[in-house]
Amino acid sequence: MDDSDASNIAALGHRRWILSPQLKKVGFGIASRDNKNYASHFSTMQVMDTSRSGKLNYNYNLYPNKGAFPIEAFNVSQAWSAQLNPDIFAKPSNSEVQVEIVRSSDQKTWVLGAKTPVSSDPAKAFFNVNTDGYGYNYAVIFRPDNLKSLKAGDTFNVRITGLKKKDGSKAEISYQTRFFSVSNPSQEPVTDPQNPGTEPQDPGTEPQEPDTGNEDYLDNHLMQFEYTADRTLKVRGTLTAYAGKTFSFQIHGPSPDEKHIRTETVKLDANGRFSLTVPNLGVSDLTIYLQVDPSFMYLIPTASNSDVTYSFE
Repeated sequence: MDDSDASNIAALGHRRWILSPQLKKVGFGIASRDNKNYASHFSTMQVMDTSRSGKLNYNYNLYPNKGAFPIEAFNVSQAWSAQLNPDIFAKPSNSEVQVEIVRSSDQKTWVLGAKTPVSSDPAKAFFNVNTDGYGYNYAVIFRPDNLKSLKAGDTFNVRITGLKKKDGSKAEISYQTRFFSVSNPSQEPVTDPQNPGTEPQDPGTEPQEPDTGNEDYLDNHLMQFEYTADRTLKVRGTLTAYAGKTFSFQIHGPSPDEKHIRTETVKLDANGRFSLTVPNLGVSDLTIYLQVDPSFMYLIPTASNSDVTYSFE
């Protein structure tokens, strides 16, 4: 999955096979020998599987992924990658694609593209577009330089431009990655500096009052997001600092750049409590912008069959 050494970083072939959405069956094998002068164990991973039939409905997959990503599974020397579905995207051009990365904490910005110097130094920036058939997809490969270290809570906004769809129309990919520590699972709020405003509410949408019949309240600063298998979103929380105020939830599809599904509003009661239920959303995963005031919002990725409680300070 690392695959970022000098001989592999330009293509990330091993990673792309492992992360290929076409992959259905994986095989692992191990062999041993008794020789003190050489390695005594050998392992193999079989990922070039062709048993899946039919085409898959996806746009791209990412590493590190959008949303929360464990910092223990990544380091500053590793390349970032976006694998593009060739049924959706035209073959990308190394001279046209550009990647912009913005770190939320200090707004430090990296712009990577064809003019980025090629270097095998793991501390240096890297950029490449590879259209070989690894994993049955195209790949945009990039790495910011002078990152030095990653820490839990670091959040990066990534924007990939210069792409085209199969029909020739322009396309781009925008997403946010927030690193967290498995050993410290508390979730920090995430701002979206690219989109500080709200979209217009759907006509006829009225703020929902808290469900006072539910006495199983969460403690202060906690908010629970549950997305059930029947595509029903359930949100409840307690934020005493915002008692009596009205929040908006902008609900999008699996990524922020996909279509806006709807906007819901809730009014917190005198104790800062609220609950919200939205049925029949019809998509596998959600991206939710929680607007708490005109200039600040949280970005919450919500996967199908998930039940996650966040801490908001």
